[in-house]
Amino acid sequence: MIANYRSAAGQRFDALGIDVEFKQQMPSLSAWNAAVADLARRVRSALGSRYPIAAIVPAPLAMEVRPQNW
Repeated sequence: MIANYRSAAGQRFDALGIDVEFKQQMPSLSAWNAAVADLARRVRSALGSRYPIAAIVPAPLAMEVRPQNW
């Protein structure tokens, strides 16, 4: 997992951001929401409760201009 990566100098990531904006392959919005929630649970389980996880959310203007994408 990328969160466990260490460079040759010992550097590591401070947090992990999950980008979940592509939903075109899902049969419905509720299925997409369920898949996102499941992914978040699996990532949290893998990383533990103390590892920072960020949400990468769509820009509000992008949601307004192309609402069918979100």
